Amino acid sequence: SALHQPGVTGGGNVNFAETWLSKLLSHKWTATWKSKDESLSHIGHMTLHLANSVLGFKLQFLDVHLNSDQIGPSVVILRFKTIFGRGAWLQTVVPEEPLNQRMTNYIFADWWIPTFIAAIMLKGMGIQIDRDMNVWSHKTYLSKPLLVKEDR
Repeated sequence: SALHQPGVTGGGNVNFAETWLSKLLSHKWTATWKSKDESLSHIGHMTLHLANSVLGFKLQFLDVHLNSDQIGPSVVILRFKTIFGRGAWLQTVVPEEPLNQRMTNYIFADWWIPTFIAAIMLKGMGIQIDRDMNVWSHKTYLSKPLLVKEDR
């Protein structure tokens, strides 16, 4: 999506998505979503592929393959596979008061993945979440919204 295409090098504010720094790294996401069978209808499963480009050149060795399970409204388990190794991400969202939630992220990776690689991934996810939060914080209710073709 337009929100997550600019690279994390551009930071969490999408208003600055057209800077030279954000164009240093760009992402192309492809995803498929399905719900589990009826007995597990509270779990949504998503398969994602992240293709990264540096200065407009696609570098396949930087691709990330992900499988994500959203369990109810507040737990996400994301498994990833990269050239560096495999790992898992656990994210929880706990409401603390109206319009205020606490999000916690844990990352687990193969022992041979250098800690700084996991830290970069954690920082990148944080930047993407910052972009999402900017949208979440400015949502408004429209009784008859104008929808683009993809939202119908």
